[in-house]
Amino acid sequence: MVIFKNKYGEFRSGWAIVLSLVIMYVSQIAAALVQMVIMIVMYGMDEYPYWTVSVGVSSTMTIIVYLFEIAAAILLFYLIYKRPIRQMGFERINWMKQLLLGGLYGLALMAIIVLILVLTGNAYITDVDFGRIITLEFIMGFLVYVCVGFYEEILCRGFMMTALKSTRNKWVIILLPSVIFGLLHMLNPNVTVFSIVNIVLVGIIFSYLMIKTGRIWASIGFHITWNFFQGNVFGIPVSGTEDFSLMETVFTGNTWITGGTFGAEGGAVCTLVLAAFLLFIHFVIKAPDDNGWSVDSDMPLLRGQQ
Repeated sequence: MVIFKNKYGEFRSGWAIVLSLVIMYVSQIAAALVQMVIMIVMYGMDEYPYWTVSVGVSSTMTIIVYLFEIAAAILLFYLIYKRPIRQMGFERINWMKQLLLGGLYGLALMAIIVLILVLTGNAYITDVDFGRIITLEFIMGFLVYVCVGFYEEILCRGFMMTALKSTRNKWVIILLPSVIFGLLHMLNPNVTVFSIVNIVLVGIIFSYLMIKTGRIWASIGFHITWNFFQGNVFGIPVSGTEDFSLMETVFTGNTWITGGTFGAEGGAVCTLVLAAFLLFIHFVIKAPDDNGWSVDSDMPLLRGQQ
């Protein structure tokens, strides 16, 4: 049918993206209902205000949901395109090196943002307690952000960017998943137009990293450490959500500079640092010599080709 396939007989990428988002939201709603039942059984209806304090239950449920969504995105890719997940950017050559390098990027950029804010008098660090590293809250926070990094990159980069190859348009492949990535944060606490723009910019960086490296690993590593060090180490809200952390970074400057209650991602300092890193990716990072992921490589929609 024309509505589902393009002129090449390929399944339209728009429908694939819609299906992936439906699966995401349905699984989140189902998980919320399951968690509600668990809390009622454990604490009773009268303890409703205290349900959210159960770190073990809420974090474990969050991890389970993300693992399910990761598996669902990979399965959906296979069912639609009949292709190995390698074509989502999961090249095995140098995968650990790329993952760690991406993690270093995320850590470095977040540290630079905090350093600039502190040196310019727009923030100060307090309440440092490295003993929290061995606590359940800290460990679970790290595991949650590992799952977040894997799922959101598999969804927005591995799945969406690969599906959008059917458009034969490099800019659509880069920008559309980045915009969707930003819009997925629209319901976060304390969100602003500026913060969404910054998150779209982060998405562009993740997309460009995948193109330049020919793999998804650097984007995943970057995503994990960007969130983890922002929230669980520096104590800055991550897209409006506060976490258990080793220290606390208190913003004192204007909200448009620091990001305010949304976190560093909502401020101009973050914008400048991200823009500089985008130039770094363009001019410094070299594309691999092997046949990794690229916008014009094998189309997953052409089932007859191998």
